[in-house]
Amino acid sequence: MAMDQLLVLLVSFVYVVHACGPDPRHDQSVYCNSQYVFTGILTQFDKSAEESTYRMFVTSNLKGQITSSLRQNVNVYSFGYMYSCAPPSATLNQEYLIYANKDPWTNQPRIKALHSVDQTKRLRNYDCYCKIDLKLPRSAPVINNVPKNSKCELTGVTDTCAVRNGYCGRDWSRLGQGACKWFTSTCS
Repeated sequence: MAMDQLLVLLVSFVYVVHACGPDPRHDQSVYCNSQYVFTGILTQFDKSAEESTYRMFVTSNLKGQITSSLRQNVNVYSFGYMYSCAPPSATLNQEYLIYANKDPWTNQPRIKALHSVDQTKRLRNYDCYCKIDLKLPRSAPVINNVPKNSKCELTGVTDTCAVRNGYCGRDWSRLGQGACKWFTSTCS
């Protein structure tokens, strides 16, 4: 009986299980919640069952300082191939845009997102003051506990060019007075 009670107690502390799948958050949210954003050339890639290591030659620090100066190599880490979220695929000698956070247990930078370097230009529009709420069909909502004028709300289908290339930023027009609103970008 005591073992059953212990099992019920332990299970009651588990409230969310993350399965592998597309990240429902907008790229701006991932960017704003990353400690490091940088560009680098992949010079070495090692993967094992437990962990993958990306050796990057840093070409620019865009947010945070992944290295003390440019033109240094740094290792960033991701899941190994035994995890349901396999490591992001990458090609040697290609330049990438990487979002990373320092792992609290190992103090090593872990990849949150890996993009082609041509995605870098859209970062200049990202306003981390503005948060993005997502209310999508068949998905748990992502809601930020901030005042309504400090966020944008996306509902319905978000897998469109206008949403992917858009961003939430402050409207500094005379009538906007710095409230956050959704700006769409041109799609080709």
